[in-house]
Amino acid sequence: MEVEVSGASFLHADANGLIFGNRPGAWVRYGHGTFIDAQGTRTEVPARYVGGTIRLEVPADVLAHAAFPAVLDPIIGPEIDLFPTAVRPMRATSVDVVFAAGHYVAAYTSQFNEFEVHMRRFQTDGTPLDLGGTTVARLDRSLENVSLAFNGTNFLIAYAKNDLAPGKGIYGVIVAEDGTVVVPEFVIASPPGEQNDPSAASDGTDFFVAYADVGISKTYGARVTAAGAVLDPDGFEVFDRLSSTPSVAFGGGQYMVAGSRLVRTISTSGTRGATVPTGFQVTGAFGDGQFMATGDSQAIRVSPASDVLGTTVLDPVAHPATVAHDGTHFRVTNRAGEEVRIFSVAADGTIIGSTSPLPTGGRTILSIASDGADVFATWLQAIDDVEFYAFGARVDDAIIDDPPLSISQTFAAEESPTSSSTARATSSSRETRETPVCSGTSSAAPASR
Repeated sequence: MEVEVSGASFLHADANGLIFGNRPGAWVRYGHGTFIDAQGTRTEVPARYVGGTIRLEVPADVLAHAAFPAVLDPIIGPEIDLFPTAVRPMRATSVDVVFAAGHYVAAYTSQFNEFEVHMRRFQTDGTPLDLGGTTVARLDRSLENVSLAFNGTNFLIAYAKNDLAPGKGIYGVIVAEDGTVVVPEFVIASPPGEQNDPSAASDGTDFFVAYADVGISKTYGARVTAAGAVLDPDGFEVFDRLSSTPSVAFGGGQYMVAGSRLVRTISTSGTRGATVPTGFQVTGAFGDGQFMATGDSQAIRVSPASDVLGTTVLDPVAHPATVAHDGTHFRVTNRAGEEVRIFSVAADGTIIGSTSPLPTGGRTILSIASDGADVFATWLQAIDDVEFYAFGARVDDAIIDDPPLSISQTFAAEESPTSSSTARATSSSRETRETPVCSGTSSAAPASR
């Protein structure tokens, strides 16, 4: 049996079923089903969320031996707190996503009572693995502009943070696949001056971070080892002009930095290649033996040797596009007015096609990643015109997740007079369950549109 879902985002699955929500505190549970045949034989049937639908599958051998008529009876009802809990709508200030170790992994910065950096994993079918995500850094100063890279073992999460003195610095943490912090916060680039907009990539062993040095109106970069050692503590110049949102990709033995109207390759030893003018603000990705840098209404293809291979004209966009490679084609996001689509572009620059508009509320896609088949797009979207939250959706030739998946919406248990756990129940079943409190959060989401 399949049931289509609309009007609420899928939050997470647990032992009692699936939870959906359309705003903080308003949650609905679709419970697991029970198949009961005419003789009263009962079989538990788990509910799964797959591609925008709830799916309950009765095993074939059960059907073969069942006496009919029969019923399949899931429990559906509102999700109600039985003990005090504090809803934590995690307002997001930035979000990034990569595909690594068989999962989509999102990093985002948020602000509640504290400023935090979180990491959250999703299976390729959209199921979240970390209820509420994992907090990897908790700070007392505001932060923004997160970037995520994976070296095959660990992640580097880089972000911009306001310092006590005027200005901003670039900081990072090294995190294992399961969210365990391997190297706590360290400085990548620090004041004087103001550094912002970090972008990270990995060569499979170490990392490279590009960033905007606002104080001197230039774009800088620094190499970071897998152990978190910064090889270029003073940074080095990538472009002699400021790029407000530089982008880094790795491929063909070279990093490529895309910035304001320029792209440039950089070797793992820090040797800089020729600067290639593009005429537009760009972001980049690697695939088919070449880099593709996209922005405004164009996509330019560049070899690892900095040779321009060709240019593709896209529809007009209001903001710079983002790009990923899905193993076959480049996938380029494109915003025209309030419509955001993802184009498929072949290795020779030919546009293969595009999706229907994504459910972003007209917001620009901030990052996309691919598992080699589909792509996962992320964005920030305002709810009730008040706060911004991070959302994501998987896309193949069409949109898979509509409503989109909640990334940054969580709830946390407060102290309870009973124990360090909370109990919750559905109003229809009145069955309670124990939910251990792990790092204080589990998932919930506001309306997507």
